[in-house]
Amino acid sequence: MSLQAHNNRTKQQTKQLEAALNKAGVVKSTEDGVEQYNLTQDGIEALCKELTQAKTSPTRVIRVPEVCDRVGVSRTHIWRLINTGKFPAPVKLSEKLIGFYEHDIEAYLNSLSTKDHK
Repeated sequence: MSLQAHNNRTKQQTKQLEAALNKAGVVKSTEDGVEQYNLTQDGIEALCKELTQAKTSPTRVIRVPEVCDRVGVSRTHIWRLINTGKFPAPVKLSEKLIGFYEHDIEAYLNSLSTKDHK
């Protein structure tokens, strides 16, 4: 996994944690630059439930036609990018079937938009 993909995954996990904290009714306060969280018993139980669901959510594998649609390039161009190491590696699903992890494709697209803004 590239550093960019790792950073994107970490950002996504941080957002999931923040969403879970908000949904659990956790109160966040800052005093002297230190963040503090106040939890009730109900909040702790709700937070555990949210984190368990987020942790066990399945990783989605998408097929080549959907990847082409999302990225906006042809199947041939995707293979060129793979062969030059500029695109996420495919996942072999069976002898004749491949797919890509959705989070890898999202990270690739995010890296493109990051490069455009530099």
